[in-house]
Amino acid sequence: MATNNRDLIKKEIENYLYNVKSLRLHHGITKKQMAKILGISIGSMNKIERGTMPPRLSVKIIINIYNYFCLLSEEMFTRKFDENDMPIKIVRDDVLDVPFSRSSCGTSRTSSPTKFEEI
Repeated sequence: MATNNRDLIKKEIENYLYNVKSLRLHHGITKKQMAKILGISIGSMNKIERGTMPPRLSVKIIINIYNYFCLLSEEMFTRKFDENDMPIKIVRDDVLDVPFSRSSCGTSRTSSPTKFEEI
C-alpha cells in the first residue's frame, strides 16, 4: 500500500512539473517571466523544466499558479495538459501592476491556442 501511495505522489509531482512547463510554452512566457509569476528563482525554474522538484519549493507557487492562471492545484496535479485541453485564461497580464481579482477566475478552456487573453 505504501508503494502505491508513493507512486501516486511521484506521478502527481511529475504532472505538476510538466504542466508548469506546458503552461509557460503554450502562453509564450519566458522562463524569467514564469519564475517571477511563481515567485521562484530562475534556477528553480530550470529544475522544474528538467522535471526535478527544487529542494526548497514553497506551496506559494500553487497559489501563484491559481492567481495567474485560475488553475486549482487539483488540475495541475491530477493530469498532464495537452494542446486540446490547455487552460488559456490568464487573469493578470502584468505580474507586478495588475491586482488579482478572484471574481475573474472561471473555467475558460479552448482548443485553439492563444496568447495572453485580456480580461
